[in-house]
Amino acid sequence: SNLGWISDENSRFDVITANSGSAQLMIQAFFSQNFFDRVVQSNDLVETMEEFYNSRNSDNNITIVDDPRCDGFAALGAFGGGFGEFQNICNFFAPSNFNWAEGVTDDMIDTSTFFDDPTLSQRSAEPSSKVSAFRETDLMIEIGISPTARVDKDIVVALGPRNDVTKVYTSAITAYYTVGTSESFWKYEVPDEELPFTTKTYVSPLKYDESDWIDYQLPYPVTPFSKN
Repeated sequence: SNLGWISDENSRFDVITANSGSAQLMIQAFFSQNFFDRVVQSNDLVETMEEFYNSRNSDNNITIVDDPRCDGFAALGAFGGGFGEFQNICNFFAPSNFNWAEGVTDDMIDTSTFFDDPTLSQRSAEPSSKVSAFRETDLMIEIGISPTARVDKDIVVALGPRNDVTKVYTSAITAYYTVGTSESFWKYEVPDEELPFTTKTYVSPLKYDESDWIDYQLPYPVTPFSKN
């Protein structure tokens, strides 16, 4: 905003795209006037966010401890880059029993409290909920959908295209939730004729052979299917 691209009443951006942690920040900026005023339009952004971080720790809202269920991620640090952060992320979501949505909701409640916006965590991501500055700016939240999931021990569910029930997807599917100027909608990076997705259920072995996953250089099996 200090560059003049975002004012109290409008922005010069037609679309803003975000994913992961940045998506959470943009959601707060788009739908909380208090967050927008204290962060986007602030001249003391670093001080505000440090105060926010310290307040959460002092209230014991995000006490992160090592959860034994996350020990399998420890070996990833040996690969360098950001791989070592996986264990921290795992420990962060462990208190919510690895329910991502519940963990993010708890985080949004903390934000609501600090920025004195009590209804933020319940507010719908709709055009009518945007702050004035972003009324004419689309927000695109990018996510990746895993096409396979182990839902109960040896039961695996896989997504496939509607127009060919003999096939399933084997790589992540990019999707966007867009909050436009007049409507909100999902858009998937697959042809429209493949939607809506179909599902298939498989039985997967409870135990893995090392050869099923060692070539991926991971310390534990992360997919119910072998590379073959």
